Amino acid sequence: MAAILPAHDHARGRGPLRPGAPCSRRATTAPLAPEAFQILIAHAEGVAFAQLPDTIMRDPRFCPFVRSDAATVIVVLYLPDRAKRVVNYHGCPWTPAALRDFEEAIERAAGVEPYGRPR
Repeated sequence: MAAILPAHDHARGRGPLRPGAPCSRRATTAPLAPEAFQILIAHAEGVAFAQLPDTIMRDPRFCPFVRSDAATVIVVLYLPDRAKRVVNYHGCPWTPAALRDFEEAIERAAGVEPYGRPR
């Protein structure tokens, strides 16, 4: 359905996650209730996820300049006929707020703490 992965965490001094590397404590796999799935799909539609660029940082509309030491979050939405991946660097000042809301909704559905945002 959907996966959210922390690709980099420069603020905490950790580099990129690599295939085969040990899973962080944020890794989780669990069944998702149909109601939760529908909420996540509503978030994806609300942000027009399918129309977002694959990499937010490469699009000058969302990232005319970069602030350093921010987290990168990758959201992959798997549907029966396609998959869509968006790499969201949180150092881009004009990232759609709805994308970050979608990221947080995925984290809530997975039961993990919000990534890169202290409570």
